[in-house]
Amino acid sequence: MKAPLLMLLALLCVIPAQAQKNTLLQAQRAQQAGDFAIAVQLYLPLAQAGDADAQFNLAEMIDEGEGALEDEREALKWYQLSAAQGHAEAQATLGAFFASGRGVEQDYVQALKWDRLAAAQGNARAQFNLSWLYEMALGTPKDLVGAFLWASLAASHAVGKQKDVYKRSLDALAPQLNAEQRKQAKELEKLCSADPPSGCR
Repeated sequence: MKAPLLMLLALLCVIPAQAQKNTLLQAQRAQQAGDFAIAVQLYLPLAQAGDADAQFNLAEMIDEGEGALEDEREALKWYQLSAAQGHAEAQATLGAFFASGRGVEQDYVQALKWDRLAAAQGNARAQFNLSWLYEMALGTPKDLVGAFLWASLAASHAVGKQKDVYKRSLDALAPQLNAEQRKQAKELEKLCSADPPSGCR
């Protein structure tokens, strides 16, 4: 008797999760098709229930005024909720908000915090931005080894046109380091690329 009951309970737990996943896919399809109002209607209850992907996608739509009034503060709220759950793209977006002072008071320490979290998950945009913060000594002391490390990782993780931009940045940064510093950065890159990563700055 116990085994069938346990199976039934497990099935009841899976059904809502599967339903949420299906709704998220429907919302993403609607967003890609340009049916923004429908996408927002589908994302909102998922976001309110704590789904990090829905929170991020909803934030982006509100940020762009797609299917909802463009509202920077409302978008920021959903980005923050998603980022707090470890969503790398939301963390990278928050890093960019704090670095530019967009919708928040400019705060390079906060930018550094969010970019580090996203960069550690392999987010190329956050890695590139983190490299820039280290190179320019924004929110942290100047660290050319750290800048080269993250610029190199960004160039290796990026795709499309982004890859070319990040590679040019890496090439421009390289002459600022001596041979020992470049060697150190490459050694750190191996550690940082491991699973799990270690030695990241």
